[in-house]
Amino acid sequence: MDTSTTFRPRTARVVAVGAALTLAGTLGAGPASASPVVSTTVTHETFRLVDEDHGILYFVNKSRADLCTPERLAFEVAFEAWLDGGAVGDPPVEPASSQQGVAEVRRTTRFVDSRELLTVVGKDVPVEAWLLDGEEGGLDCTATDGPGAALFASGPMDFSDVRKVSDTLLTGSIDLAGVIAAPDGTRWNAGVHYIVKLVNGRFDVKGPTRLVALG
Repeated sequence: MDTSTTFRPRTARVVAVGAALTLAGTLGAGPASASPVVSTTVTHETFRLVDEDHGILYFVNKSRADLCTPERLAFEVAFEAWLDGGAVGDPPVEPASSQQGVAEVRRTTRFVDSRELLTVVGKDVPVEAWLLDGEEGGLDCTATDGPGAALFASGPMDFSDVRKVSDTLLTGSIDLAGVIAAPDGTRWNAGVHYIVKLVNGRFDVKGPTRLVALG
């Protein structure tokens, strides 16, 4: 269903939190240099992506059960309280365990002058697609623990995260695509494509999604 996402208030919060946490560590000017400075590392990054069109939250490279520890739940409560309080001051610190995924992903950072290009690529990383609950409020774990929430499908998917950073401007895209299987055996061609923009502190995420049953 290729439409620009219109976020409901709760889902907008899920998107903002998930994407904002994904942004962590990507901002900041690189070393001044006329020649490119390139570094590549292997990490185990994990994050969540929401498909508002179909009411699904993707847990990427970490299962919901492994993510939603008591420490994580306490963080989400604190983070939501911080948002409700007007996001004043620094946000609560995300637990280190929440940032550690399962499969290896490759992170490449390229600096040219004051510009930074970040690329994170993962192939066949484990993904769980959970139906969002019907309640208002909640983040990743607390948005999938109420009535209506359930594991929709799971399986390996490919993702890429590309960011261009320069001073107060950040633009990029996040893509997740693959075939996942529901508990009843139904296979789904699924995908999310985010266009990300952060300009002078104003954060915006939108883009098309895909969820097609395979015969």
